[in-house]
Amino acid sequence: MVSKLNRYGDISKFITDPTKLELKFGEEVTMSENKDYCIVFDMEDAPCGFEELRPFIANLAKDICELDNIAQKFAMHEGEDFSDYEIFVVTIDESYNVYLIYDSTKVANVCECRFEKKAGKYYLRKFGWVDGIPDDWTGFHADLKDYTVEHGVIVKRKK
Repeated sequence: MVSKLNRYGDISKFITDPTKLELKFGEEVTMSENKDYCIVFDMEDAPCGFEELRPFIANLAKDICELDNIAQKFAMHEGEDFSDYEIFVVTIDESYNVYLIYDSTKVANVCECRFEKKAGKYYLRKFGWVDGIPDDWTGFHADLKDYTVEHGVIVKRKK
């Protein structure tokens, strides 16, 4: 399996100073500029306002590489090639679970990953359509290899 671990490791390409974050178009906050990684934070479903979330978003920008590495390692664990997926949107829910929304650079496909942070550590809870991922997923297998996405719909692979 191909991986691109640490592909978001250049922290200088992220806006990590809360005072430099700006709300654009009423609901988007640029975390990394177009010339760099081109990642935005979507405020649409955020549990509170932009001013209150500034420090959270800036700190989250510092964690993007770690979160992406977790998602890639899970994909490799499941036998999936995730190297052509790139983060384009980050958001949170009312419980402050972090969602990374990936877009494939090869096919018209999007993958959503949800992370829970507890005791200072992130845990992958959802990867695409696989939900309920346990803290220790080393013995967990979702049989992703049996499914594929065709025209935006999950279908069982033909044998």
